[in-house]
Amino acid sequence: MSRIIYVGDVYSIALDEERDAITPKNGRDNRRKYCVVIGTPDYGYYVAYLIVNHEINMNFNTTREAIDGFFPITHADYPEFILPKYDPSWVDTNRVREMSAERMLNEGTFVCRLTDKDLSLILQTLANSTVLTPKEKRRYGVLPPK
Repeated sequence: MSRIIYVGDVYSIALDEERDAITPKNGRDNRRKYCVVIGTPDYGYYVAYLIVNHEINMNFNTTREAIDGFFPITHADYPEFILPKYDPSWVDTNRVREMSAERMLNEGTFVCRLTDKDLSLILQTLANSTVLTPKEKRRYGVLPPK
């Protein structure tokens, strides 16, 4: 692992149903997704990340709390991975996911870093979330330890 993973990094990686609870489409075994790192191996072996979606799936996100947990990011700020037809795209702060740092580095591709403003607002959204428990927020460094 020659690269260091930082909070705010965006990686592209193939995720699957068994390891990542991501449903592949069109008969594929995996689905490539963009992931925003919100917790690094500093707190353990795993990297905590959020998924970027092109749209908010209203079949799964039916409550106001869930919909409010999506943070918009734009093509103007991230032309590396947000295509104009998917502008804006949405960072789902409702579910923090984990994978090993080794897997992120070996299977993922670094794309870019979030702007300081977006990263700050996403971390603030996570800190204020009613979906995440205080224990989860502390685990991922969103709240200070007790």
